[in-house]
Amino acid sequence: MSQVKLGFYALSIPDKILKARNIVTLMTGNAAFTTPNPALATVTTAANELETAFNDAADGGRTKTAIRDSKEAELDALMAQLSAYVQEISEGDALIILSSGMEVRAEKTPPQDLPAPQGLEAITGDNEGEIVLRWKRVDKSKAYLFQKSADGATGWENIITTSTKAKALLSGLPTATKMWFRVCAVGSRGNSPWSDACRGLVA
Repeated sequence: MSQVKLGFYALSIPDKILKARNIVTLMTGNAAFTTPNPALATVTTAANELETAFNDAADGGRTKTAIRDSKEAELDALMAQLSAYVQEISEGDALIILSSGMEVRAEKTPPQDLPAPQGLEAITGDNEGEIVLRWKRVDKSKAYLFQKSADGATGWENIITTSTKAKALLSGLPTATKMWFRVCAVGSRGNSPWSDACRGLVA
């Protein structure tokens, strides 16, 4: 179901007046909106009064500025009420909402499952018991986890190391040993599948 996006409060006063009048024009005679609440004439009056107050307050007088702010708040409230009416009458139909001159709120994209990391490489480290892993960064990942295996098929063991970058230095491994490694990405919906295994020589 589509939701109304009024997009009104962040506008400048002249833009608010213009938008309110445009909405009134599009809703006038619109078969979808036979009994606007508030009445469109009320919105027009509020827009006209705000325009007058805005022009009067151009010299910055405190009293006139207060009147302008009051008239702006009044139009804000009326437009919020009118947007609630459009939401109710439209029953979430985007075309009906758009016909009022209001906008449709963009739907949030649900979090997507992460793909397995690609391009894993295992590079011999500079010191004993070290190996450097590199892979292609996974979009929207928050961290990476690692496993090791002696044969690359069974006996996978977790490595107590995490990384937030597409690179990791693993240490404390058996020296002068060829081992298999794999990596997975961690995101808002959990972990990705494991990457393809990569063989490397530990220093």
